[in-house]
Amino acid sequence: FLILIILLETIVFLTIRTLGNNVSILQALADFESVVQPFVIMFFFSLVVFKLSKLKLEERLITASKILILMLSLNTIWSIFNIFLDLTSINIYFWGAEESVATRAMTNGRYSGIFNQPMEAGAMYSLGLLSWIYISEKINVIKFKYIIGLFLMIIGGILSVSKVFLFGGIGLFIIGVFLNKRIWKMIVSLTIWSILIGTPTYYFLIQKWSGVKYLTRFFDISQDLLMLLTSGRFGENSQQLRLFEEVWRNNPLIGSGFGVQTVYDSGFFYFFGNGGLIGLSFYLLILITFVVLSIHYINKYRLNAETKFFTLIVILIIASSIGAPILTLNRVSTVLWVLIGLLIQYFYYFKIELIDSKSLMSQVVTDKLNGTVSAK
Repeated sequence: FLILIILLETIVFLTIRTLGNNVSILQALADFESVVQPFVIMFFFSLVVFKLSKLKLEERLITASKILILMLSLNTIWSIFNIFLDLTSINIYFWGAEESVATRAMTNGRYSGIFNQPMEAGAMYSLGLLSWIYISEKINVIKFKYIIGLFLMIIGGILSVSKVFLFGGIGLFIIGVFLNKRIWKMIVSLTIWSILIGTPTYYFLIQKWSGVKYLTRFFDISQDLLMLLTSGRFGENSQQLRLFEEVWRNNPLIGSGFGVQTVYDSGFFYFFGNGGLIGLSFYLLILITFVVLSIHYINKYRLNAETKFFTLIVILIIASSIGAPILTLNRVSTVLWVLIGLLIQYFYYFKIELIDSKSLMSQVVTDKLNGTVSAK
C-alpha cells in the first residue's frame, strides 16, 4: 500500500504540473500512461490477487517465470531470423514504424526481435535470467528445455548488445547461481552445456553476426569506459549532463511536465525532467522503499528463492536506472511490475501463515498446560 500511495502521489503531481503545457497531447498521454500503468497493476494485485493463498501465489510466480522464458526464447529465434532475412514488414507492427530505434540499431548488428529498442530487449532478457534462477530453485531437476531456454535468452541478450543485459543481467545471473543452494551441481551442469551449446553458437556468431565489432568495443580499454558503457549518457560533456542542466535552468523544482522531454535514457532523468526535484524525490522514495522491503524480507524469511528473486530484481531496477527508465519502460514495466506484485503478495501471505502458525502453536501449548492442571 505504501508503493501504491507513492505512485498515486507521483501521478497526481505530474498531471497537475502538465496542465497548461503547450505540448503534443499524444506525447503527454504516452508519458502519462507509462506512469499510470504501474499504479494500475499494483492496484489490481491489492484487490484481486489479494484473495489468493501463498501456495497459489507461488504457483503463479513459477507460471509467470516459465511464460517469460518461453516468450523470450521465441524472441531470440525471431532475432536470429532477422540476421538472414529482411522481416521489416512484419517488425513494424511491433516497432510502430519502419524508421524506429530498432531499425537504426540493426545497422550496427544489434537485433532486439519484437522490442523497439535494444535497451528494452536487454532489460527483458535480464528479467528472464532472474526468472530462470528462481525456477532452478523451485524444481528438483533442471530439464533440458530450461537449459535450452537459458542459452536462447543469453544469445538474445548478446544479439541486442544491451549494456543493461551485458553488465546488469549477466552479472546478477552469476550472483544468483552462486546463491543457489545447489551451487556446485548447477555450475557443473552449466559448464557442460556451455561447452556443448556455447561452442557452436560462438563460431556461428563470429561468422554470421555483424554486431561482433560493436560488442567488442566494450573490451577496448583505450576508450573512455564511462562514456562507452553509458553510450555517452554520462561522463564529461555527456548527454545526460546537458539534459539535467537544461531542466535545472528552467524548472529545477517542478520540471517540465509530461510531453516536453523527448529523450529518457535514464530513470533518474525521466522523473527529474518531468517533475524536477519533487518528481525525482518520488522516484528515489520508490527505490528506497524497494531496498527497505528487500532487507526486511531477507531478515524475516532468510534467503529463500523468493527473497533472492525480489532482491535481484531490486538491484536490477537501481542499476538499470542509470541507462533506462525501467519502471516505466515500454513493454518491460508491465512484466516487471507483475513480478513485483506477485512477490509482495507472496510475502504478505507468508507473514500471515507465520502468524497463524505461531498462534496455533501457542494454542496447543496453552491447551496442554490447561490439561495438565486439570489432571492434577
